[in-house]
Amino acid sequence: MVDKWMVETDLSVEFDFYTRANVGEVFPDPVAPVSFSYFQNENGLGGSEIGFREAYYRIGVMDRTELPADQCVFLGVTNG
Repeated sequence: MVDKWMVETDLSVEFDFYTRANVGEVFPDPVAPVSFSYFQNENGLGGSEIGFREAYYRIGVMDRTELPADQCVFLGVTNG
């Protein structure tokens, strides 16, 4: 039994409210394991997560110091 799927992200402990929405319902195109760099890269965050964060910073909802630098808050992937 595998404890963690190969494309799971590290989830936020502080911001632990996630949805069970199907990625096909919320993303415009099919998502495959090879597109995982959009979610999480070697530094812990991918382009989509960084984009969501930047949007929240720019509209003034959150400050850069509020979000963990190495955990996905907006686009966590878990349990395949």
